[in-house]
Amino acid sequence: MERDGLITRTVSATDRRRFDVSLTPRGRRRFEQARPGHADGIGRYFVQPLTPRDISDLARILTA
Repeated sequence: MERDGLITRTVSATDRRRFDVSLTPRGRRRFEQARPGHADGIGRYFVQPLTPRDISDLARILTA
């Protein structure tokens, strides 16, 4: 992704063991293009199969 100009990666100023990663303007455009299809897939494969009770249970678990 870095090689393709979609992100920049720099060594963290607070912890030299990690990198900070940011989208470039080109990466932001690519993300905006991909987002609708990605959101559709999340809904289709992960949300629609859940029952109302499943969603309630999941909300309870994630709140804890």
